[in-house]
Amino acid sequence: MSAASRLSRDEIAEVREIFDHFDTNRNGLIEASEFKKLVHTLDAEMDPDAILVGLSVVDADGNGTVEWEEFLGWWAETRTT
Repeated sequence: MSAASRLSRDEIAEVREIFDHFDTNRNGLIEASEFKKLVHTLDAEMDPDAILVGLSVVDADGNGTVEWEEFLGWWAETRTT
């Protein structure tokens, strides 16, 4: 069972709101510049190289962007471990 499957419907809706907030160009992806804003919103002190490493952790398919499913899986995993 994936971590995301353990989230309630309300929790998934809340995560979707967060994803949509950072998907500022509304293309269904969180791109590197949007991910940088997300990191800074979390008050994480990360240099540009560390931000790229963070992006690569969330970007499961390695295409340089974070899709909704990747974000949900990452979010759920960080909340359940």
